[in-house]
Amino acid sequence: MLNAHWRAEHHGFDPATASADQRRRAHVRDIIVAHVDAENARDMDRTLATYSEDCVFDDVPTSVLFEGKAAIAASYQERFDAYPRLERIITRMTIDDQSGVVEITMRGPQEKPYRGFPPRDDRVSELKIVGHFEIDKDGLIRRETAYYDRLTAAIQLGALPDITTARGRLWLALAYPLALVRMFRARLWF
Repeated sequence: MLNAHWRAEHHGFDPATASADQRRRAHVRDIIVAHVDAENARDMDRTLATYSEDCVFDDVPTSVLFEGKAAIAASYQERFDAYPRLERIITRMTIDDQSGVVEITMRGPQEKPYRGFPPRDDRVSELKIVGHFEIDKDGLIRRETAYYDRLTAAIQLGALPDITTARGRLWLALAYPLALVRMFRARLWF
């Protein structure tokens, strides 16, 4: 498994000598890793099994709230279809006994339309996401909140040009001439 090194047993965890708080934190870590592993396998049943019945997924950059397993499943299915080779790699994780904050790098090519945007060649998209997972008393994900750079996502989908390139700066100059003047003036002053 791609993220297996994050599991509790790989951190010298011994359930026989662990306190209740340590066991709870280990479970929080393991349910998040199981969730990400299920996403990587594109296994809808396993992914949904990590959520509680009253689950919520909050996609903060798009201001979309998915309430319940059916709504969350529809969101996942669209992503699974558009990015069948997408990998989610956990790069950092901070856990307490009720929640976890995880930094994930998502990497893979878009192969089918996603949210109305067609695939762009075979280029690999890469997006860093910070997710907050609230775990309920039964040890399942009650709420997942995702934070990521909306501009990077829009550029990779082809919705906006990359303004760090000459073509992107030309687009910016034509679309938003005052923004380009402000950027130019800021460079002269600093």
